[in-house]
Amino acid sequence: MTRDRLIIDYLGRPERTGAPAWLVRVLEPDPSLPREVFVEDEEHDQLLDGSVLHVSIWTRPDGAALLARVGPLPQAEGWIQLYAADPRASSNAAMFRATEPPVFRAAFEGTNF
Repeated sequence: MTRDRLIIDYLGRPERTGAPAWLVRVLEPDPSLPREVFVEDEEHDQLLDGSVLHVSIWTRPDGAALLARVGPLPQAEGWIQLYAADPRASSNAAMFRATEPPVFRAAFEGTNF
């Protein structure tokens, strides 16, 4: 586990070459900013005080070759965010299509979870 201010990362690195790495990233609410409006989905959780906690799950091929820390934008480092449902099917579908990395579909073709 590593912590950088409001970001807490739980990084699972494999021992063998070729196995994927896993990342659970928790982003705590920033107390210096106005309270965020809660949107119920798989990435947001509302705490008892009404503040919003962001939790995301990521994977990356060949995790044994990774550095010990993940930067502020995992997708810029080759990480692929996992969703329980296709985010493009939500009301925010246009946003996801615009930001979807080109490897998103290819990474999951032929993969059984």
